[in-house]
Amino acid sequence: MSKKASLVFYNWYLGILSALVVLPIVAPILLKLGLTLPAKAIYFVYSFFCHQFATRSIHAFDYQYAWCARDTGIWMGVAAIAWALKYKKVKPIK
Repeated sequence: MSKKASLVFYNWYLGILSALVVLPIVAPILLKLGLTLPAKAIYFVYSFFCHQFATRSIHAFDYQYAWCARDTGIWMGVAAIAWALKYKKVKPIK
């Protein structure tokens, strides 16, 4: 794979990963704004990957995130490292 193709692939990966991390946080904001249909869609999709127990979730505006606190931390960490690797703040493993 050429360097340009790998860069394009990595940018797509970062975009998908960022959306994966941001959408569960956006769901309670959408509910607060009264946009229930897109919020319920996000909760539905993420219900396949997380138990979504209210006692184990972070809440915003009295609505819980679409992920539990553990999954939020795990995926935010993965995204943070991926972005740090893009800007060469961390050396990649050889």
